[in-house]
Amino acid sequence: MRFLINKIRSSINLSSEAEEYIFSIAKEKKVSKGEILIRQGQAVKKTFFVINGSLRSFCID
Repeated sequence: MRFLINKIRSSINLSSEAEEYIFSIAKEKKVSKGEILIRQGQAVKKTFFVINGSLRSFCID
């Protein structure tokens, strides 16, 4: 989680209250290769940050 805070701080000033809030709502999740994070038609309720590795995205019309 510290990596995310440092990344945000490299772009903007972050108050200690904002940092505490991020820690209170954020969760670290490790995902396996091939795991689907969001399915078609699913309401998106989360934001994902990739710390290590890569992520692919597909859009089918």
